[in-house]
Amino acid sequence: MSELSNTVQINGRQVSVEWTKSAARELAQRAQPLVVELELYFSCLVKKFVHFHETTPQR
Repeated sequence: MSELSNTVQINGRQVSVEWTKSAARELAQRAQPLVVELELYFSCLVKKFVHFHETTPQR
């Protein structure tokens, strides 16, 4: 993988994550990791929502 991508395992599946150079610069300045939540909906339309959280959301 390049310095702007990585592969992670989620629920037993490999997921490729890619980001931009500007995102890498911003992430490098953070003291804590950024939590990213991706919601995919498959109904009549495919919808994708990406949420960024400072901490892990409580469910």
